[in-house]
Order: sequence, then structure tokens, then C-alpha cells
Amino acid sequence: MCGIAGFSLKPNSGIDPGVLAASLALGIESRGRDATGCAWFSPSHKSVRYLKEPVPASEYIEDLVNGVDDDAVSAIVHTRASTQGSKHDNVNNHPIVLPGIVGVHNGIIVNDAEVTRKLSLKREAKVDSEVLFHIIRDSGVDAVADHVEGDAAVAWMMCGETQPIVHLALLNSRPGVYCSIWRKGVPAVHPVGVMFASTRQALLSAAKDAEVTCCAFVELEDGDYVTFEDGVARDEDPVRTISRGNYKRDWGAADGPGRQLGKVSTWKSGLGWLEGRYENGRFVYDPEPEPVIVEPVREPEPVDELIADALGDDDQYLARRIWNARRAIVLKPLFCDTSLTDWEVEDESAWGDFLLYNQELDTYASWDAGDGTVRLVFQPRHWLDAWDKEGEPTPLYRAGLPVSSRLDEVV
Repeated sequence: MCGIAGFSLKPNSGIDPGVLAASLALGIESRGRDATGCAWFSPSHKSVRYLKEPVPASEYIEDLVNGVDDDAVSAIVHTRASTQGSKHDNVNNHPIVLPGIVGVHNGIIVNDAEVTRKLSLKREAKVDSEVLFHIIRDSGVDAVADHVEGDAAVAWMMCGETQPIVHLALLNSRPGVYCSIWRKGVPAVHPVGVMFASTRQALLSAAKDAEVTCCAFVELEDGDYVTFEDGVARDEDPVRTISRGNYKRDWGAADGPGRQLGKVSTWKSGLGWLEGRYENGRFVYDPEPEPVIVEPVREPEPVDELIADALGDDDQYLARRIWNARRAIVLKPLFCDTSLTDWEVEDESAWGDFLLYNQELDTYASWDAGDGTVRLVFQPRHWLDAWDKEGEPTPLYRAGLPVSSRLDEVV
């Protein structure tokens, strides 16, 4: 999961573009803390310029405020939660910069290697998002559906235009919303610009930090395509959406038990949380400082009372397995900032013993009791179909815990 945002301002809007870009980055920081970036059009330089670094937005505020040109009239912003391509190789971070186009992406492309071979693309980076902007630049956004599988909300600007337009398209299962903005405390009949972000809350947060007033929110849906120019939003013809396919991604011996990039923490019995890094699929403890005994960051939590009550005394063993599934997920470095109660049990299936959902991250994960494997699940409907073919209700159904309706909303 990543965060995308951006804006388009009218000339002489009176709004500081650097402050607005920094405020939007802070507003979407919770969606990705591995890297932060921004691209904008500067009339004085007559070009699209950009900044990006492998740091969270909260550590990049000064760079954005001072780096974005004072005369910038349009921009796109990104905060990254990395999945493919090291954040320490800055070419993998967003905005993605290619000859003729610069763009940002929220989502996962599951067949980027296949697309690269099929279209003979000259890749600049390892990040999966790059293939999107090759296709958009060469064939238009509607052509993405002919080649790509995954999730995507994308924003981009074409370089070389006299006044680059900001484009925003929702291609599959990723949120987007935009609104009109006014200078705070300055009466005006018409707004001085528009801004967009992954969520409405991100816009409200950005408006507060940038001291602007926002209203007239428009929630976008899959297939919506909007352009922003001179502070005005224009609806374009709907675009074809992409599909996710039936994919899962394992953490195994080949790539380590979690996120490999950068310094991470891992739990070691008797020592608590220790700092280290992943090399060649194995966790290596940092030699300095020497490991010391520390208090656990995450105290053991009791089995969820609701599930325990629903299962009854005879099914406490199953309730314990649910707790083990949650614990296995939150101990992954990728999910170390989540808690046990953030993961809601959805169902059981042949893919693993439990399917769990994190509403804040909009992420599904499965857990296999046999080998303790944790998987990201990209298409939960297929996961549930596998269960449906079994024909026999699972213990969770007998316990009266229905499958969440969210599955219908995100698939």
C-alpha cells in the first residue's frame, strides 16, 4: 500500500505550493513510510522537476517546502511502502521518471516481468510500477488493461508540454478522492485550485496543515479518469480497469520472513526486539551495539473475547490457533506496526488455515498452521471460492462468524 496525492492551482492562487506538497505528503504518510517524493511543473523553469528520497514524509518536510519552486502550479506526491525494488536505490522510489513522463502509483503489479518481456520494455528500475508509465506514455492509459494485472491508482504528468496536465486514473481496487480548495480566511466566489489524495482524511489533514479550506469532495471509483489543469478538475471518458489475477506471494527461505530492505527489528526469545537486516534471505543481527535484554515492544495479548465467546468452551483450541495466526502476521517486519486486534478473521480455506483482513492497510493475509507460512492474498474471492468447493461449513461458520461483506467491495 502506498499513498498518492497532488494538486493544480490557478495562477496567483496565493497558496504556497511547497507547503501544500509537504502537507499532502504528511496526509498520506501512514500509507507508506519507506520513501517520499514529489514532481511539479515550474513555469519559470519551463519543465517538470522532482525530488525523492528513501525517508518518511515527516523527515522530508523541509526538503519539500524549500525544494518545490514557489511558482509551481501543479504537482503529484507519493509516499511508498516498498514491495519490489530496494528503496535505497532511489530510481525505484516514486515519482517514476521516464523520458516524456513522470508518475506515481498506489498498488501492486503482479506481472511486470511478463509485461517487460512481452513489450520489450527498456526498464530503468526494478520497481513493478514502472511498466505502467511505459504503457501510458506510449499507448495511453486505456491500453494498460491490455497488458497489466494487479491493483492501481495512478497519477502522472507528460513532460515537454507547455502546461503539463495532472492526470489521475483509478484502474482497480485503490481509493482516490479530490476536492476544491480556497485560501483560508480569504473570501472568494471561486476556488483557487483542486487537490487529490488516496483518502478524504488525507485531504482534511493536508488542508489543516496548509491552512486552506476544502469542500466539494468527489469520491472516485474504478474506471474513473480525471484531469486537473489551471485549478479545475475535468472528468474524462472512463478507462478500462485491470484485473488482479489469482496470485499470492509467499515469504519463504528464498527471501526471508518479511521485508528485506533496510534495517528492521526481529523478535528473539529472552532478548526482545533486536535490530538487524536481511541479506540473501537470512536475518543478520547488527554487531554494534551488542544485543541487550529489553522489555518486549508488544506484550502478549489475550485471545479475542468475541471469538472465544462465539466458539464456546469446546473450541478454545481453534481460538488459540486464531491468536497464533494473528501473532505470526504482526511479527512480520512488514506488519510490525500493527496489533493483533487489527487483523480480523474472515474465513478458512485450502490456501491456509485462516484468512485475515486489516482494514486500515486494506490488506489480506493468510496463515498456514502446518508450516507457519504467512502470505499476502491478492484476490480473496478466489481464496473463498476454494473453500466454497469443499461444501462443508468450516468451524468458523458453525461458530456464526460470517464472511465480511468487505470482500465484495474490494474484489
